[in-house]
Amino acid sequence: MSRLAYRSVARLACFRPVVMWAAFSLAACSYGHPIVGIFPEDPQDDGLNLSLLLAGLAIASNLGPASTGCAPNGQIMIAANNATNGRLALFRCNRDGSGCVHIDASAAAGQGNDSGFEPNMVFDPVNNRLLVAVADGSVGPRLGLYRCNADGTGCVFLVLSGGADSGHTPSAGVDLVNNRLAVASRDSTGGALRLGMHLCNLDGTGCASTDVSAATGQGNFTGFNPSLVVDNIDQQLYTATFNNGASNTVGFFRCNLNAGACTFTNASTAAGLGANTGVAPSLIHDQAGGRNLFVSRNSTLGALNGIRCQEDGSACVAVDVTAGFSAGNSRSFLGPDNRVYTSARNPDTGNRASLWRCEIDGTNCLHANLGAALADDTGHEPDVVADDSCAYVASRNDASASSVLYYICERDGSACQFVDVTAATGTAFGVTDINLLLL
Repeated sequence: MSRLAYRSVARLACFRPVVMWAAFSLAACSYGHPIVGIFPEDPQDDGLNLSLLLAGLAIASNLGPASTGCAPNGQIMIAANNATNGRLALFRCNRDGSGCVHIDASAAAGQGNDSGFEPNMVFDPVNNRLLVAVADGSVGPRLGLYRCNADGTGCVFLVLSGGADSGHTPSAGVDLVNNRLAVASRDSTGGALRLGMHLCNLDGTGCASTDVSAATGQGNFTGFNPSLVVDNIDQQLYTATFNNGASNTVGFFRCNLNAGACTFTNASTAAGLGANTGVAPSLIHDQAGGRNLFVSRNSTLGALNGIRCQEDGSACVAVDVTAGFSAGNSRSFLGPDNRVYTSARNPDTGNRASLWRCEIDGTNCLHANLGAALADDTGHEPDVVADDSCAYVASRNDASASSVLYYICERDGSACQFVDVTAATGTAFGVTDINLLLL
């Protein structure tokens, strides 16, 4: 399925993880990357020659086998905003990092500059289509959708919401009960910055929007950075937000699949946490356990913050997901091994990418410095996905003109292999707003 891949799973929901699992492979695995390095956790232990450190990417001269368990198979899609012209850039690679191609989705769909900010991808398994929700900065930004073939080609563009300022930081999921696309976004119309929920046909037509903040009695500034999960089993929409209107805490909105009967819980307050504990939350749904895990950033401590609640927002407790390390804004993903993978920029390691791997309830978290063999500033805006073999991360490499850096690692974050996707595809622009999806 992601093909219902996983972020889709977790978004798609609940088959899980945000995305369910029926990944179909679009291409076979082959090695031979253009700019690649393979390192154990401590490169010195293997006698590697690190004499070449170029463009923030270390290249070893005597590479040996890097992993015993990670055997990448299939393809992966990397979506990003082209920082030069604001268009939607898609990079499709084999999961082993070979065979990467770049697609200018904005141009393919007849769109101009500034039409591809903050992309968020899901896979439509009903019609075998890649769906990319974006903030269309050419107008507003309004909420837009690129609907493409599964390989990222043949994209068309649709407007999902008419409001000129309604499409900030979209988070998408697929409602398989009603065959609909659900997109949560920050609607800043009139300066409200509330949570908007947009329900559309899977082809992007017939959209209807709901002000979920207003529906639950919440005011302005309650809709930042939404993270949406569609629960197709219990038929619910779960959304976590950065609630700037309540001292930067985690807001939790629960609605039915029609965006009705919505309720609100301040998860930070319910868990006994204070202000500044809800920056950029990710929502992970534990279908079997009937719980939600929120992973966010505590901006006071500069570290990750975990909150676990029942599906209805009750019985919230704080959990320690930091493992003693600092973090910037994070992204989380539920893997097929029922582990939560969280990636973030780590200021304690020179802004390299870090990976935290936890039990689904947020306990027993382990940390790995994915960029130990790389230069400083190689780990900005990382996103993470995982399959039954490997963990995959993509980050913005500010040590090399904000290029796309792709990591293939063991699921514990060890034995990473690195590919400069920008160099591999011959593109010359920097990126922002990176998003990953397994194909």
